[in-house]
Amino acid sequence: MSERIRVGVRLVNGNLSSAETEGTLEVSLTEEVLHLKEMIAQKFGVPVKEQTVVFRGGVLKDEEVLMDCGIHTSKEPARLVVVRTPKSDAQSGLEGGKALRFRFDISRSGDKFHIADGGKKVSYSHPAWQCVLGDTVMLRGNGKYYWEVEFSRLSTKKNTFAAVIGLVPDGEFKNTVNQPIGWAKVTGWGLVAGTGQKLHGGKTRDYAGGGIRPGDRVGIHVDTNTATLGFSVNGLYLGAAFTKLKFPARPAISCIQSQSLALQVPSKATPSSSYNDDDNDIDEPEPLNHHHQNGHKMVKGDVDGSNNSWGWEVIPSRGRTGGVRIENGSLVKSACGGWVTVVGNTTFKPGTGIHFWEVELVKLDTEKNVFGVVMGVLPERGGGASNQPVGWKKNPGLGLVLGTGELLRQSTGRVYSTPEGASPDFATGDIVAAELDTTRGTLRFLKNGRDLGPAFSGIDYAVKPALSCIQDQETMLRTHPSPEEGAGMGGARIGAGGGGGG
Repeated sequence: MSERIRVGVRLVNGNLSSAETEGTLEVSLTEEVLHLKEMIAQKFGVPVKEQTVVFRGGVLKDEEVLMDCGIHTSKEPARLVVVRTPKSDAQSGLEGGKALRFRFDISRSGDKFHIADGGKKVSYSHPAWQCVLGDTVMLRGNGKYYWEVEFSRLSTKKNTFAAVIGLVPDGEFKNTVNQPIGWAKVTGWGLVAGTGQKLHGGKTRDYAGGGIRPGDRVGIHVDTNTATLGFSVNGLYLGAAFTKLKFPARPAISCIQSQSLALQVPSKATPSSSYNDDDNDIDEPEPLNHHHQNGHKMVKGDVDGSNNSWGWEVIPSRGRTGGVRIENGSLVKSACGGWVTVVGNTTFKPGTGIHFWEVELVKLDTEKNVFGVVMGVLPERGGGASNQPVGWKKNPGLGLVLGTGELLRQSTGRVYSTPEGASPDFATGDIVAAELDTTRGTLRFLKNGRDLGPAFSGIDYAVKPALSCIQDQETMLRTHPSPEEGAGMGGARIGAGGGGGG
């Protein structure tokens, strides 16, 4: 009589739903996978034709014998994942998303990582954990995103976890913590490549039915509308792994020992397409927007009278008031021959965490003045001088010149050393974001969701967001809500300032 064993079954839907069912079956090792499917159909009510059985990251074929698939007797039951995929929903978990274009960011990487091929390939060899983050930030309410990584080397000899793939909230990068994504001191949500478990808050749970193997492609699926994260292996979606994600968030990978992988971003949200810089189907992250009654684009967290938002104002003693109009605290229209500066009606004080806001360039005119618009911060006390932009002699702030891509401080313009190696170009329609870390005293900018890298440091004083315009310009402010609804790790409420309104 053949030996019978227990197998654990996790039944998931083949879409981005978080619904799943778990149970245990007793089966003979000499039975074929088809017989196991028939038992699953009887117990869970899922037709055989709608089942895909996954063990250790591989799909089991109907004619295979269980013992030949690596399933054997052990104290703990073998863990199987059964993906239910009705014919009409064959790709429902993958459709409707956008391929996320990003690179691994050397400025947000542990010092033992080797990053090559323009940020698409990562190799690591070190006995302690380190993390590397992507250069793109995802915001709450942006829709669905998808990307893949493929492991060319995955070593579990000295540490069974090997690598962890997933997301971390945008915030202070901790490159000295010897822990992976999702462990106690590294907030995040990850898939453990070596074991196939999911990891968050220092706790692991079964997820993929076994570890990833070299050559496997792991897909990461993020739904920023429902704050859900799931994974696929070799094109098969394994169901939602996490809910209640926090945004803004970045792609991230943690490694230990000797690992190598490459970023694979498909042209559409379907698996197994290689990265192609020239692929016009690849989308940049863009803020979710709806139309306010006045016809202007607004986003959740915009200035709408709630306590989670702030708006622009012109202070007469700090600058010109003629030639500029502010609507709803967010839309700024200027039409004057001299500089005018508007400031936020909030103050960001040291130690209040991460503050994040965006400005959409509804119209950027550099015909008569190449600077056009300067975006940045001013000291809480002082600044806003008449007919000078942020960062000029009598306007002692820090600014990004949107007309030239330069950084401006104390009247000195310098090249913005972005990951691409040159100052960024901005144009009408672009969305420029500022990320102020009041704990580290740093300011960085993003263009259409792409991180441009560090811009300024040494900001150990209270500041206000600021915007200077000259000639014919039009911009729309987008602020974002508190951490409970998706702000950064620092715990500061965007707009409320964490340090009191100005």
